[in-house]
Amino acid sequence: MTSVNDIMQAILKIDSADDMVKLNHFLVKRIKAKNAISNMQSAANFHIGQRVYFVSSKRGRGKVSGVVTDIMTKNVRMKADNGEIWRVAASMLVAE
Repeated sequence: MTSVNDIMQAILKIDSADDMVKLNHFLVKRIKAKNAISNMQSAANFHIGQRVYFVSSKRGRGKVSGVVTDIMTKNVRMKADNGEIWRVAASMLVAE
């Protein structure tokens, strides 16, 4: 298998901006595909009715607890204890 250093050296030899753009698009697609697989695997760890929580990055929210109401491909919908509905990346959720 080719090492990352060998690949990086090969990339440095690319002179064409068009080829660099093609390589960039390829890498972005590959990263998105890997992330999608990871998110789907994370979502499979939850079930409807399960109590979960996440830590909100919004100022003053902190820990948001609730119950899973729907499991989507990449996200989980939960109803928070205060009645709010949240769509959260499965990788951010923790089972209570």
